[in-house]
Amino acid sequence: MTPDLPATARLFFALWPDARVRGALLERQRHWQWPRRARPTPAAKLHATLHFLGDVSRERIPDLLALHTGLPPGPYGALRLDTATLWRGGIAVLESAAPPAGLAELQSRLGTLLRREGIGTESAARFRPHVTLARAAQGARPPVAVEPIDWLADEVVLVESRRGSPDGYLVLGPGGPGA
Repeated sequence: MTPDLPATARLFFALWPDARVRGALLERQRHWQWPRRARPTPAAKLHATLHFLGDVSRERIPDLLALHTGLPPGPYGALRLDTATLWRGGIAVLESAAPPAGLAELQSRLGTLLRREGIGTESAARFRPHVTLARAAQGARPPVAVEPIDWLADEVVLVESRRGSPDGYLVLGPGGPGA
């Protein structure tokens, strides 16, 4: 373990968008009317969470990366992000009105593997695939119509959220910018 890193890492499993999807998400984000206090999600942090793990010992990261071998290979279906919604607490999201069955099965299977490893998740009981476009967005107005984004869900990544760090998120693997 690197001495300048804390003993635990704030981790989550996610779908990580490619450049095309990321660009489309940013375009949809620009169509919202944001109040001044809103904090739009920076481009480098746009993703769809499958399971949020919270703080986990860094020693467990290799075990978590190995969970990929227990997952069925992608693609998991075409995730159509077609609904702009403001959730309770001022969370602005782009979500899927009808998520692909393969993605729900993937999320469920990953949850089972995490529980077998003794790792609890903070994911909601009902999986609602979405991308958070902004926080603190109470009073934001979504666009009247949303041009759908079709995202082929084909790769699951383990990501570290580094609070207070300019790095923001670090994709630990497999693949991805930080791997």
